[in-house]
Amino acid sequence: MEMYRGYPNKELFKNFPDIYEWKLVELSSEDIDNIYYIDYDYWNELFNNTSKPIEAAKNIKNGVEIFDLSNKPFLDGIEYLKNKTFPPVILIICNNEKFLIIEGHSRMTVYGFEPSKLQGTYAYIGYCTPEDMKKYDARMLKYESLKSRKYR
Repeated sequence: MEMYRGYPNKELFKNFPDIYEWKLVELSSEDIDNIYYIDYDYWNELFNNTSKPIEAAKNIKNGVEIFDLSNKPFLDGIEYLKNKTFPPVILIICNNEKFLIIEGHSRMTVYGFEPSKLQGTYAYIGYCTPEDMKKYDARMLKYESLKSRKYR
């Protein structure tokens, strides 16, 4: 794995959090609400800056194409998923609330069309500390900081 795309600290993995544990975890359809895209211009445009696969699926249904790239791969993925399953995606997490997609953005977008298909699929999940996640993608901690506020 060390030679793949520069893991653990080069290329794609620059500033990548230290992962203290990896698990293969079964997902449920409800997990789609807690899975977020990485901060990357194509995905940001596709999901209207919400970071959510369901929002990306809505835009694709409405014919939105980003950077003049065809949505055909997503539509082909929907057809594929009717009778087959996708391999596990790779996610990371630090707060047991939000999963960040590291690998499998297109597949997760296809699940955004029909979240029930996520039920019983698997993901490799890497666990890191909030401090490491903050260095990599601080957006993943925003919910946690709001949650800890005291309200009147």
